[in-house]
Amino acid sequence: MANSLGAWNATLFAQEALIRLEKSIGFAARVHRGYEAERAAANVRGDVVSIPRPGRFAAADHVVGTGTAKQDVDAGTVQVALDRHKEVKFAVSDRELAYAGPRFIDDHLNPAVDALAQAIDEDLAALSLQVPWVYDLDATPAAEWITGPRQILRDNGAPMTEGYVHYGVDPTVETGFLGMTLFHSAETVGGVTNQETLMRGSLGTRFGAEIFVDQNMPRHSGGTVVVNGTDVAGTLAADAVKGATTIDVDGLSGSETLKAGDSFGIAGDSQRYVVTEDATAALGAITGLKIAPSIVTNYTTGDAVTFEDGSGAAVHADDSHTNVFFHRNAFALVVAPLPDTGDGRGAQITTITDPKSALSVRARLFYDGDTATNLIALDVLYGLTVLDPNLAVRVRRDV
Repeated sequence: MANSLGAWNATLFAQEALIRLEKSIGFAARVHRGYEAERAAANVRGDVVSIPRPGRFAAADHVVGTGTAKQDVDAGTVQVALDRHKEVKFAVSDRELAYAGPRFIDDHLNPAVDALAQAIDEDLAALSLQVPWVYDLDATPAAEWITGPRQILRDNGAPMTEGYVHYGVDPTVETGFLGMTLFHSAETVGGVTNQETLMRGSLGTRFGAEIFVDQNMPRHSGGTVVVNGTDVAGTLAADAVKGATTIDVDGLSGSETLKAGDSFGIAGDSQRYVVTEDATAALGAITGLKIAPSIVTNYTTGDAVTFEDGSGAAVHADDSHTNVFFHRNAFALVVAPLPDTGDGRGAQITTITDPKSALSVRARLFYDGDTATNLIALDVLYGLTVLDPNLAVRVRRDV
């Protein structure tokens, strides 16, 4: 029989936790979602979700009597592992519950949910290091801090659909923006938007991108192959076949290192790639260098592989902060409801899922009679991935 805790029950905690979680999320509200509903409708289970990539099409001239060539709607699939299981567990005595009353939510539950939201947000923000497109910020805040990465996104064919383009910035970039007339001058933005910036510090939307501040933006330390102010080039040591996720590189000078997040290009194609796992050259060669995205076209042995900052500015620092300008289809988050099969067997268990946002939180309550302690656990299960790295741009600033 489940332990009775009066008004303090798993359903209450799960409901309150879900409300708090939805208010705390940053990236999660701005990336591609909806696969939870498809998974539930198809009654699909397992620890891996197969996600179809959103399609991208081009308009063509319709020829009388011939029409146009059909375009393939199958953009391929991405496998997302539901491998992130985050939990916060804490103990509350019977006396604390008796004394606290409604204060319990603020004193204990809200900080626990904030920790879960923080974990999800950190994981999503870290996906930006898998984006090969890079723009480096100048020292002085200017409109180019927005228009520069926006142009790269445009050049990559990203649709600038209202409400779909976002710009996650760290607090230092936020401070730079707040000092610009582009954000606080009444002559520039006027009316309600100006009031939001001046009174609440809300950055709002500029040049089609909704700008939000995120304290979890990652830092990136480049390898020694990526040299400040100098492009370093090697060559392909073997043919690279379309679809491959590793390449062999030689022609380097010795024992240079590459770090996950270092960006490079291969001669003969404009697509950029990013290193996804640290590697060290041996006698100027690296075998099985892991990269993303998968190779988009066939390359030939001897093609130049150029490691550079990617923006053309060549100001890459050894350690830089990463911001990200992105279309929502660049990244995906999948949240899976956890089971409540143990409910009533020595514990109260409730899982609450919001049908609109698909966020899901499980609450478990169990009791230690010897110490008169209530153990409360909140947990979430999710997976995340980069859907299309060409729909995002890393925006770097030096430390």
